[in-house]
Amino acid sequence: DEDRSGCVNEEEFRHLMEQLFGHRLKPFVLKRVSAIKFRMADEDGSGEVDFKEFLGIYGEMMREHAQAEEEAAEKEREKQAAREAAEEDGAGADAEAQSEARGGVERAEGDESIIGNVELCKRLGKNAGLSEDDVMAARDQFMKIDEDRSGCVNEEEFRHLMEQLFGHRLKPFVLKRVSAIKFRMADEDGSGEVDFKEFLGIYGEMMREHAQAEEEAAEKEREKQAAREAEEEAEAARKAEEEAEAARKAEEEAEAARKAEEEAEAARKAEEEAEAARKAEEEAEAARIAEEEAEAARKAEEEAEATRKAEEEAEAARKAEEEAEAARKAEEEAEAARKAEEEAEAAARIAEEEAEAARKAEEEEEATRKAEEEAEAARKAEEEAEAARKAEEEAEAARKAEEEAEAARKAEEEAEAARQAEEEAEATRKAEEEAEAARKAEEEAEAARKAEEEAEAA
Repeated sequence: DEDRSGCVNEEEFRHLMEQLFGHRLKPFVLKRVSAIKFRMADEDGSGEVDFKEFLGIYGEMMREHAQAEEEAAEKEREKQAAREAAEEDGAGADAEAQSEARGGVERAEGDESIIGNVELCKRLGKNAGLSEDDVMAARDQFMKIDEDRSGCVNEEEFRHLMEQLFGHRLKPFVLKRVSAIKFRMADEDGSGEVDFKEFLGIYGEMMREHAQAEEEAAEKEREKQAAREAEEEAEAARKAEEEAEAARKAEEEAEAARKAEEEAEAARKAEEEAEAARKAEEEAEAARIAEEEAEAARKAEEEAEATRKAEEEAEAARKAEEEAEAARKAEEEAEAARKAEEEAEAAARIAEEEAEAARKAEEEEEATRKAEEEAEAARKAEEEAEAARKAEEEAEAARKAEEEAEAARKAEEEAEAARQAEEEAEATRKAEEEAEAARKAEEEAEAARKAEEEAEAA
């Protein structure tokens, strides 16, 4: 991770796998496994894998490698024990007896004897990390699929077996792709068949992967639930704050209305006091006028009497007018107080309408957010389907590349055989030439001997 981003892309991931597992796996196998594991680790389809995701894949591969080494060691121990038993039983026997013993060893290693031995099946299942119930269920399904009792299943039978065991857990297109990949991983010798022991290893690996996936899904669901609860609590707190704010505003408006009423009441009392003072002044003025009139009345009692009566009548009329004016003002003040109450009620009603509108806006915003989440979930599902399709295409390309490599290897072997045949033919030709030269030398020697005999005779 040279840029220190905390993530690696697929190419960097492959180099990392080469550093860690290059001494344990063949290059073409490592390349294929790296591509598969990268897609498994890149769950969000970002094209990058962080260190936490890589650790999960690394741990899984280390467990698989340790299990494979343990199985290989177990198989080697079984072969060694069988060979030792064959050697002990066949001590002093001829080659035919030894061959028969070796055949018995190979048959002991066969899957038919394994699947027929319940205790051995349980022990192998335990080594693969499976419970006895899982092992027996897998054994029953394997025996049902393996109708010819050959102890092995081909790729089509392997796919049917996977459907019986994992059809309720995986989607059909995912199960089909996983079956193809796992079959090629189990069929290490390229025979086109998988025995029960190889199948148990793949079955245990898939059970562990499924358990891990379920645990990760449960963990993500718990995180989502916690996030939803936090959002709900935050939303509830926000609504409570808004309701408290609305209540505070309503209280402030009510307080303002109460103060307005108090001010109106104070104004009314001030007007009443002013009216009382004015009346007192008028009464004092009337008393003064009355005294003057009384003085005048003493001078002219008859005119004063008539004037007094007229003034009394006028005073009574003026008082009646003043009382009517006071009653009108009281009615105006009452009308103003009623209008203030109506305005307070209207303000409270407007505040309630505004709170209702805010609540509806929040509901609409929540609905919009849920729609966006559903759209995001649909987009992720499409991306996962596209990633699955690409994985199938890449697996098919890897299979074709392997077939082409196998064809090239066979062509090289055939070319090597032809070259060796040509060398052998050349060696044969040279041997024949040398034999011919030797024969001619012998004939020449025979002719020389005869010439010497003739010369001797002469």
